Amino acid sequence: MMRQPDEGGGVIAGRAMVLGAALLWSTAGAAIKYVSVEGSEIRAGLQIAGCRSLIAGLALLPLAGRGVLRLDRTAGVTAIAYAFTVTSFALANRLTTAANAIFIQDSGLLFLLILGPWLLKEKNRAADYAAIVALLAGLAILVFMDGAEEDKPMKALGNVVALFSALTFALTIAGLRANREGNPATPVIWGNFLAAAMCAPAFYPFMLATPRNAAAVAYLGVFQLGLSYFLFSRGIRRLSAVEAAIVSFVEPVLNPVWTYLLCNEIPGHWALLGCAVIAFTVLTHSVVSAIGKRRAQPAAGARP
Repeated sequence: MMRQPDEGGGVIAGRAMVLGAALLWSTAGAAIKYVSVEGSEIRAGLQIAGCRSLIAGLALLPLAGRGVLRLDRTAGVTAIAYAFTVTSFALANRLTTAANAIFIQDSGLLFLLILGPWLLKEKNRAADYAAIVALLAGLAILVFMDGAEEDKPMKALGNVVALFSALTFALTIAGLRANREGNPATPVIWGNFLAAAMCAPAFYPFMLATPRNAAAVAYLGVFQLGLSYFLFSRGIRRLSAVEAAIVSFVEPVLNPVWTYLLCNEIPGHWALLGCAVIAFTVLTHSVVSAIGKRRAQPAAGARP
């Protein structure tokens, strides 16, 4: 059942929290690319991912409440999916454009729709199948058309890594939905620590030991990944699903903007088309699904 939003000031506070979280999320691409290193971009991406997650896990730990480290099987599997998501997303941002990384990851809805009937026992509707087709079209444009005329193997690898991030992102969402009775912070905190451990072998030689890089990574951990989750987890309780989907959609829209302003990175024409297809599909599907649940609510017989 869809949670009913609080009235008055509670809704306004919820909007502000979710918007704040989305704004912080939207800075990921710019901040990750702002880190300046000489050497392997793959090693740099793994070091950024590991440091970001370690700092975020430590920042969230005192805010999560008692029992947050109690790990059951569902939370453990979700933590693994989350760890791969945050690691591959940071790596993808170092290899391909920020626009490609965020919009390919947002296409995780595709995997969620495909895996949902199997993992969550949820039946797909006609709108879900239409979304699958549209997302496949958008992904095809980003992965195969964008930069096809260029000889940039690292960008192609980055697109593949972002696609993997989309899959693990979908598994993370499925895990959080399956773990409704548990503390949602548990898999997030454990997942951050696991991501840091996974990336630890790439820490030598360490490439981030400059004031500029340290400041960027500290921001990524404390604010972009840590504070954003804290705000979102509290704001989402006060909003309907439709409002949350619309407000948080500023993340993928602003992500390439910040990256352009800070790093002068401009997506190509095909990338913009692919991003537009995915953006329209994800937003439309989120709103249509939420409206459908709201209409079905009276027929269900009672409020939650």
